[in-house]
Amino acid sequence: DTTYVFSEDRDEIESENEGDVYFGADIFLPGDQILTAASRLSLEGGQEESDLLYTDYDPDEPGVYRNVFNEWDVVRQTSRRNIEEARENDNDVRLQYEKRFDGSDHRLTADADFEFGTEDENVELTESEAEGSSGLQNQRTFSGETYREFRLDADYERPVGDRGRFEAGFRFNYDWMDNNYRMEEFIDGSWEVPDDAVGMSDNFSYFENVNALYSIYSGEAGSFTYQLGLRAENTRIQTELDETGQGSDQNYLNLFPSTFLSYTISDQNSLQLSYSRRISRPWSRMLLPFTEINDSRNRSVGNPELSPEFGNSFELGYLRRWESGSVLSSVYYRHRTGVIERISTIDGDGLTTRRPINLATEDSWGIEFSADQDLFEDLQLSGSLNIYRSDRNGEFEGDVYSSQSESFSSRLRIRWRFIEGWNFQSFIYYRGARQTTQGRNSGSAFVGSALAREFFDGSATLSLNVRDLFNSRQSDREIINPTSYTHNNYSWSSRSFRLTFRYNFGGGG
Repeated sequence: DTTYVFSEDRDEIESENEGDVYFGADIFLPGDQILTAASRLSLEGGQEESDLLYTDYDPDEPGVYRNVFNEWDVVRQTSRRNIEEARENDNDVRLQYEKRFDGSDHRLTADADFEFGTEDENVELTESEAEGSSGLQNQRTFSGETYREFRLDADYERPVGDRGRFEAGFRFNYDWMDNNYRMEEFIDGSWEVPDDAVGMSDNFSYFENVNALYSIYSGEAGSFTYQLGLRAENTRIQTELDETGQGSDQNYLNLFPSTFLSYTISDQNSLQLSYSRRISRPWSRMLLPFTEINDSRNRSVGNPELSPEFGNSFELGYLRRWESGSVLSSVYYRHRTGVIERISTIDGDGLTTRRPINLATEDSWGIEFSADQDLFEDLQLSGSLNIYRSDRNGEFEGDVYSSQSESFSSRLRIRWRFIEGWNFQSFIYYRGARQTTQGRNSGSAFVGSALAREFFDGSATLSLNVRDLFNSRQSDREIINPTSYTHNNYSWSSRSFRLTFRYNFGGGG
């Protein structure tokens, strides 16, 4: 039985100022050694203003959904205005070292990178009846984040015999974040933290340490080329809420083998077979347990209990080469576990809450084509097409979620050096509609382009990049639950222009 129907309109205007300073230098040392030092400073500030209008209806036919709101009586209209101020500074210091032995492919490389910064967001929220000030509600939120990340990589490569190659290395990664979040409400003439503001005021700390060792051996045996790899990885992730003491502690060790085999039929034709096991960890912000209240009818909350996704991929391909291009055709099968999805649930008051969970197991298989072709001496065309089927199955709070989706994605890119010193690139990307475990997402497409000019014998470059040239990116999705239906259409003015000037000083030898 239909108990409520409402529509929501949201308009956002965002302004942003960003400045970046980057410095890098290559130092050529004796004995085929190179030391590279680089540093980057990024400062960013912005403001976002959003206006929301909620319209509640009285449906005249309970249990029947019709997307014809003007046939229903309007019960109430509520407006909400949010003003967000944000500031961020990000710093990065990096050292890279390379040592070549005997001027060959025998080499040792190391890379140390330290990134740190802060980010602050303050939001003022005001909600009232659309045609008056009755029922006025004032809220505000404060969010402050400090983060540190240190990464150290070392890789060793050495030829073995005439056709073999051995590689080995390690990675140490340390990631720390501290996020303080507070929500206040204007009650009886003063700002207070409401008693029922569960999950809206606390301090969240996040720690991640990843240590990995890997080795790869590749070689040739007649018409066969092969590569065998193994990666051992230990991960420790700890989270904690200071006030409630709630937290999580994940510590796991995993092995990730990989195999690649190629058989050369002729100079123009070859077959390829591969297998790999991979891991995909949740983004740290997905673990934040705080509830966003910018939208009083639709809220998002993180999940500190999220675990990584694991996947196994098998692929068989055929590569055809010719003088001016090539095409790779392949079939694949992929199996993933612990697939992360954002689940939407609606309570009896019509409040939608979205949270990420390890929901499903996924099996997908498809056909993929990748091709490139030189049309003329200075004009290249490349593209890809992926046609696939994906089946997902999972369960959450007693409800079964599943989807069987058949869709495709494609990309087309053109590169043109039309005048000496001038370069032009453009691409178009399209992703078809697909079924989800809670409904359906429509297709989307966007175009990007770039124009670059070289000066001073290639030492300087001036480039202009345009992202989403036609402002065509949008999201149109349906969420169908056993007791509710939601239709969401969202488009954003993501078209952006970036003008970059780069100049390289000196050289080495």
